[in-house]
Amino acid sequence: WGWWVSWSPVVGMFIARISRGRTVGEVINASLTGPVLYTFCWFAIFGGAGLRMERAAVIDGCLGQCQVIANSVPFDSKYCKSTNNLRRAWQGQEDQDQVRLDLFLSRRPQGCQEIKQLSMLPLDQMWFDVLHQYKSIGPFLIAISLLAMVLSVVTTNDSGSILLNIIASNGTMKGNA
Repeated sequence: WGWWVSWSPVVGMFIARISRGRTVGEVINASLTGPVLYTFCWFAIFGGAGLRMERAAVIDGCLGQCQVIANSVPFDSKYCKSTNNLRRAWQGQEDQDQVRLDLFLSRRPQGCQEIKQLSMLPLDQMWFDVLHQYKSIGPFLIAISLLAMVLSVVTTNDSGSILLNIIASNGTMKGNA
């Protein structure tokens, strides 16, 4: 909530400046609808990708009975009990271990070192691993992501300096501002 309190003057001044000539209803509608739709799409797309990546890592790690996965991270096998349904499907086959290993290697040809379990990674590495799972466009998405982060910081600092300028000049706007 501290972030909201500290940036509410900046956001308020920004919305007031760009909303000149619009009705209060239009401003409220635009300032609520846009961010909610954007956030919904963001979490649906990237949250779903992260959950899919985590679930695949747990299933494959349990199948391969991995102890250590990519980047020498220990595999968290506490969820392996949920893969018992897969083991039940193999009952009656003579060599369950070989069937499980064949299934694991068909999913992960490079073995346990290919698995990235998001819940076991540092927070700052998770985002890039989610983007990197898209092999063909992963590096492009990472570059776009870094560019967006830089633009966000630059825009935030620019907005803060404009607000300080407006406050220092008692709201009078001279020149092209």
